[in-house]
Amino acid sequence: MFRVSVVLVALIASISAEDQGEKPDDQSSFIRKCCKEMASKPDTELIYNKCYKNKTSSSDIYTCIATIKGILTPDGKLDVAKVNKYIEDEFQTDPELVTVIKEACVEGDVSKYGPPEINEITKFFICASYEQVMACPDWTDDVPCDGGKFQMKRIE
Repeated sequence: MFRVSVVLVALIASISAEDQGEKPDDQSSFIRKCCKEMASKPDTELIYNKCYKNKTSSSDIYTCIATIKGILTPDGKLDVAKVNKYIEDEFQTDPELVTVIKEACVEGDVSKYGPPEINEITKFFICASYEQVMACPDWTDDVPCDGGKFQMKRIE
């Protein structure tokens, strides 16, 4: 079953809220709240809270997250080997999702995951979140999740 194109819009809207200085209900929180089988690492919430504090744009926030996760090169770009290891560690219980995220978000073109003014690091995290949403097999019935009854089309 296809899921929400609204989620991607929400992800971009979340970034717009961030750029206006508001703390959004970020995409990872949405996924953790709505997908029954999606577990995140215990440090994720702490890292997000630390990075949302005093950051002025989505690029700042996701660069902060990537820095803490240790997936950047010294010049501030995504380090492919470290990103692949991060994905393997973060989603170790779901090898299929690891493969999908690597193919779409590391080997694939992440430019389609946001407007040109958003950096590649941010687009990587949007892509990874999108793939998590697409892979969720069982949604809660709580609002805004609504049992996954929304429709999402695969981004081409």
